[in-house]
Parts: sequence; C-alpha cells; structure tokens
Amino acid sequence: LVLTQLVASMPVDVMPGANDFSNNCLPQAPLHPCVVPSSASYTSCNFTSNPHAFDIENVQFLGTSGQNVDDVRLYSSLEDPVDILESMMT
Repeated sequence: LVLTQLVASMPVDVMPGANDFSNNCLPQAPLHPCVVPSSASYTSCNFTSNPHAFDIENVQFLGTSGQNVDDVRLYSSLEDPVDILESMMT
C-alpha cells in the first residue's frame, strides 16, 4: 500500500534485499513485477538490481541492501557499518 502511494506521486526504484524473492548471491536480479502488482502498473515504479547505481543532478550513488556490509562484519574486526562503508570506499 505504501509503495503504491509513493509510485503514484514520484519515481521509485525498488531494489531487492536479503529476504526478498530474488537470488541470494550478489548481484541480485530485479524483483519480478508480479510481487507488487498494484505498484508495477505505474511507469514510475522501476525494478532494479542489487546493487543499483544511479545519479541525481550529476551526483553518482551506489545503493546496496547491505548484505556486503553484513558479510564484512562477520569476517573482520570492524563492527560499525559506517566504518565498514568508509573502508570499502578507500
């Protein structure tokens, strides 16, 4: 219901997460539109892969649902997700 209200008023990128109906390994394929049929009928609803790269006003973003950060937490001494993200960028 919330997703349908959002896509009715603005463009929305929908990225799969760890517990969604998608493959378990990264990169994850986009969700199939039949998962949210009421939202999929809007052209403003964009099903994307995970990770997903996009830009807004010439600023580039890379979005993930966090599985890569969780994996680093399991196998390193880093615990803070922000520290992990910063270490991935350097």
